[in-house]
Amino acid sequence: MGLGIGWMTDLRSAAALFLLTGFCGGFTTFSAFGADALRLFQAKEPGPFLLYTLASVATGLLATYIGYRITHQT
Repeated sequence: MGLGIGWMTDLRSAAALFLLTGFCGGFTTFSAFGADALRLFQAKEPGPFLLYTLASVATGLLATYIGYRITHQT
């Protein structure tokens, strides 16, 4: 995904959205997260970058824990 982002300068085109978000993102959601975080970092937006990164990781871990607890109730 990183290579695709580097090669496609116009990320708003339909082809770029399909290839990067639809196709690659469907197979590798973590890469889509990394791409979004990288865009915020490159835009010199430290607050939104940190908030997005921490919230994404925390939400993912919480959802995993909740799913585990639902399936392993004691």
